[in-house]
Amino acid sequence: MAEPASRQLELRELLGAIFAPFAAENGVALGAGMLEALAAYGAFLLDENTRMNLTAARDAAELVRRHLCDAVPFASGVAPRAAARLADVGSGAGLPGIPLAVLQPDVEVTLVESVGKKAAFLSRVQEHLKLQNVRVVCVRAEELGRHASFRGRYDVVTLRACAELRVALEFALPLVRQGGLLLAPKGPAAGGEIDAARTALRLLGGTLAEVTEYRLPQAAVAFHMIHVEKSGPTPALYPRPAAQISRRPL
Repeated sequence: MAEPASRQLELRELLGAIFAPFAAENGVALGAGMLEALAAYGAFLLDENTRMNLTAARDAAELVRRHLCDAVPFASGVAPRAAARLADVGSGAGLPGIPLAVLQPDVEVTLVESVGKKAAFLSRVQEHLKLQNVRVVCVRAEELGRHASFRGRYDVVTLRACAELRVALEFALPLVRQGGLLLAPKGPAAGGEIDAARTALRLLGGTLAEVTEYRLPQAAVAFHMIHVEKSGPTPALYPRPAAQISRRPL
């Protein structure tokens, strides 16, 4: 197993060779120290992953190609919005929330994670990287969506590797302010999930704005980034308790 310092150096080289060109191709500018910060995060994540299950990435190359690069399409969607507040729902290991906080230091990023051990890891990352624009909230998303301090407060909400779209919308769309944006990536079955989510969009105050296709470096399968505009208020009935959301999706 590589030592953290050598792993961080390996990650920095991989980020320069893979992540930086991919970011440039997608219009995401990299400022001073950003690749170094992402390398430090990646090394910390892989080290912690030996003690708890945070990522399926088996090595530094896979982490860069499949997970860190996956933050780039999110950043492409966030950048034109001039967002001030972003929530990453179901943040898990901090993907894409931590890379977004690094890439867009002027955006306040709230990492929403209901599993205590993972939320504690995110807090350690925030401290390790000294990310002043990151806040960790350990609570279920549907509970946060009913809280007056969080409901309708975010310019952008991101979800990665979350539930089926119609379920994910009820968890996350209540957090988005009117005029704000929800970003959710999906694989080849995106079209079917979008069709199944038409009722949820209508009931929750969302409008499908755009679906953009992207392909990660060296990936065989294309992904689709779903852009949902918050076009109206979410009725007070939503979000329902998690059991109802999962058992009877809108």
